[in-house]
Amino acid sequence: MVRFKQDTIDGKVEDDGEKVTISKAEYEKLLEQASYSKAEYEKLVKQASDEHEKLVKQASYDSLTGLLNKGRFEQLLKHDLTVARRQVKNGGSPDNLVVMYFDLNGLKYVNDTYGHESGDGLLQNAADLIYHFLKRESDTVARIGGDEFAAILPQTDLKNARSIAMVLQEGAKHLGVSVAVGMASYRLSVRDPIKSDKTDEYERLLDDVIHELKDKADTEMYDNKSSIKQKLDVAHFYDQQYGKQNVEKRDLNAVYAA
Repeated sequence: MVRFKQDTIDGKVEDDGEKVTISKAEYEKLLEQASYSKAEYEKLVKQASDEHEKLVKQASYDSLTGLLNKGRFEQLLKHDLTVARRQVKNGGSPDNLVVMYFDLNGLKYVNDTYGHESGDGLLQNAADLIYHFLKRESDTVARIGGDEFAAILPQTDLKNARSIAMVLQEGAKHLGVSVAVGMASYRLSVRDPIKSDKTDEYERLLDDVIHELKDKADTEMYDNKSSIKQKLDVAHFYDQQYGKQNVEKRDLNAVYAA
């Protein structure tokens, strides 16, 4: 269904699910271009809708890995934390949402030694690995920059999240790399009190809670990164990535720390 509204910026296409909203000027332009032919008009509207869908996808996803990007991750975290807050107010478990951060070790070595194309391949493999273990429909998995990834796990407690992290880290060894993981649980990691028994308003701003939640997950991730002695098993990495290809072995005696 197509609709328009007066205050929409000319040329801007908006989507609220089943409806596409365009500016009045764009609507009139489409009618003029179609010479008021219903078939031509519907064709032009579909073109505008398809272009809009393409732009939305570009704005929400990381082009290399296919995961959500940082901006979309931030939006969904705000939404999921709002839901988690509501559940707590209604008597649900405080340990009902976990934020996880991941740092892929060894990317710089791969880029420097085998080139950025190989580094991109490693990022794609890591993204596939993380997505494989966090594939519930309610989970959010994103690449938030460089060699860092993040996930939101609604209706998940810390115990289960740590079990998932351990399995994921074991899986990463098959790629010849290590993954540092950090996590924080809403309400168990962050203090977020309700003002009083007579009100359901929270004392803290949602954005402040989000900032602290991410900061705690990030801090734990870097603590975990520091504790990992072997960042990249270079020989194993080569065997896994290039063993069956005509690629020269390089620096196999080193263990890269970055």
